[in-house]
Amino acid sequence: MKRSTTQVLYRYLPGAIFAHDDGFYARVQRIDGRRVSGEINQTVLLDELANEINRWHRDQIGLPNPRTNRDEFVFIRPEEVVWDVFPLTFECVNSTCGRVRRWWHPDQLVTDTKQTGRLRCQHCSSKMRQLRYLTAHNCGAMEPLHTPSCSACNSAANLYLEDLGSFRASSWRCRTCGSARSTRFTPCDCGRYSDGNAPYRQGYTARDQRLWYPHGLTILNISSNQTYDNLQRNNDRGVVALASWLGDQENLAASLTELNQPAAGPRMTAENWAKTEAALRKSGVDELTIDTVRQRQAPAALGPPAIMSDVDTDVISMAAERPMVERAGLFDRNVITDRRSFAEVVVNSSGAAARATTSAVSKAIAGLGIDDISVTQSFPIVTASYGYSRARREPGQAHLRTYAVTHRYNNKTPIFAVPANTEALLITFDAQMILGFLQHAGLWAGITPATPRDGKLKIAEILANRDDANGSARVIRRLVHSASHALLRALDDGQAGFGESSLAEWIVPNALTSAIYVVSYADFTLGAFDTVQRRRIGPWLERAVDAIDHCDNDPLCSQTSTLRPHAACDRCLYMSYGCKVWNADLDRKLLRRFWLWTRQRAATR
Repeated sequence: MKRSTTQVLYRYLPGAIFAHDDGFYARVQRIDGRRVSGEINQTVLLDELANEINRWHRDQIGLPNPRTNRDEFVFIRPEEVVWDVFPLTFECVNSTCGRVRRWWHPDQLVTDTKQTGRLRCQHCSSKMRQLRYLTAHNCGAMEPLHTPSCSACNSAANLYLEDLGSFRASSWRCRTCGSARSTRFTPCDCGRYSDGNAPYRQGYTARDQRLWYPHGLTILNISSNQTYDNLQRNNDRGVVALASWLGDQENLAASLTELNQPAAGPRMTAENWAKTEAALRKSGVDELTIDTVRQRQAPAALGPPAIMSDVDTDVISMAAERPMVERAGLFDRNVITDRRSFAEVVVNSSGAAARATTSAVSKAIAGLGIDDISVTQSFPIVTASYGYSRARREPGQAHLRTYAVTHRYNNKTPIFAVPANTEALLITFDAQMILGFLQHAGLWAGITPATPRDGKLKIAEILANRDDANGSARVIRRLVHSASHALLRALDDGQAGFGESSLAEWIVPNALTSAIYVVSYADFTLGAFDTVQRRRIGPWLERAVDAIDHCDNDPLCSQTSTLRPHAACDRCLYMSYGCKVWNADLDRKLLRRFWLWTRQRAATR
């Protein structure tokens, strides 16, 4: 049975239950593979892991502290899955027998099977099939369904399960005396998650995804760039990240140099600088010297000095968060050297036909409130899984369990990780268009800024406003996330060469940015996204718009309520793979209104 590396990361890590191709269920015992510690930016990944596990209660975490015990972790690329048959409970397929038998160790099951060549019932010699029920608890405990003894004749050998499709309705019955006994769940000795009552393990089918929730991280893996590493350690990294997004300075080294320059005292006012500049020229000072003085004493309009003097500290703090810093690294041409924006495609187009085509595509891009669509063949990504939970995914509602196995991985805690450089489309949305839509929809009362830079600053102020977490800020993030999903799903049209399950998103809503990348861990790229950017942007965007106008699940998908405040489902916006928040906070109706407004706005220009 062969599976891709990404399938292993999300479905076949230790503790997971899966359906084998040969028709039985199995539990993963361990994963073997080669170490990839040197291929991963461990500092960034472990810092992010520390932030993730801080969301859990301290007594729910089964991992070492990444901030204080970095040497306790080892990074493994999953290459071999070691599993055992599970559960070891079988029932006779003969409907007049149906007797259940449980084994306690896989070796004994194998031995009994080899004796006759196949697994047979001890009473009627009919074949036996695996009983597909399990019990599990939030603490991580998992066992086969409890098989009791008959309450009347006190024997367990003649019991069968009268399966009526649910645990509540099903019951155990005895072939000898005919007595019945309801299915019951085993109490869990952890003493947790019980609301004051005795905690019980709940029943699940072997295919139920609630039996095993993997927990992981996806980060940009910029692992061998000194400038980026210096940025990560700099206390003013938020200033540099903001300068990159605002378009002031995408070169991280230049921004860091400006930050490291010694302060030359307070800057002059615009009026005083004009007098000083005129006096310097009158004295015969050369332009290079004047420019040096300007950088240190003139009022700053752009770059780190302007941000530090004019931008609110809450905005800078927001920009210092990992996603914004990662975006700054991604958009530095010295870090990701092959990134090409659509503006460059327009500039490099030659001939009347090519210029007409790029002009039409530019209008289509603007018509969806998009500022730019870039492409790169070396998108550095690493996907990693560090643990799992059962019954519940949410922090505080279950135990976060580790993948560690005694006497393996040098007794360290494994993080299963797959680094890759793959191709990606980088979409940046237009801040002014989003602000205009919010104003039009009555969600924001401000005046749309006149310049793109001012528009981005206003967006940043809204997003950094903690008092507005459920207002305009939430709408902006939901809008960017919904558009990212719609654009990703629209690439699954048979033209780009990738299905929706082969794609994933990396998203920075605070910078109105989304990356759609190919989940490929090969040593080469197909260059399909290069073709999309050069020749297929128009059809791709049109398909995205058409897909959100209607949903196959309408009218149910469009109906909203207090329990379901937004319109989205698996037929329109949900992704089967590749969304970090598992399709949370999506709204097709909001996106439809936005794209209707942006197209109308573009048509009047």
